[in-house]
Amino acid sequence: MESWCQEWLLKFNPSKCKVMHIGLKVQTGYYVEEEALTRKLDETTEEKDLGICLTEDLKAIQKQLRKLHQDD
Repeated sequence: MESWCQEWLLKFNPSKCKVMHIGLKVQTGYYVEEEALTRKLDETTEEKDLGICLTEDLKAIQKQLRKLHQDD
């Protein structure tokens, strides 16, 4: 990701980035260099984006989809 950002001259804010492990239970830590400091990205099991809640087991998505179909 860092090389992609460098190539396209984009910066992302590591303090706003999180890691969510979906599927396999491989707990890999992800690190980003920020102004000569190495920072580990925070981990999360649930995140809401554009009004959609994502969870590591994807169950919240299933509930939201069922609710959408009931509203039709």
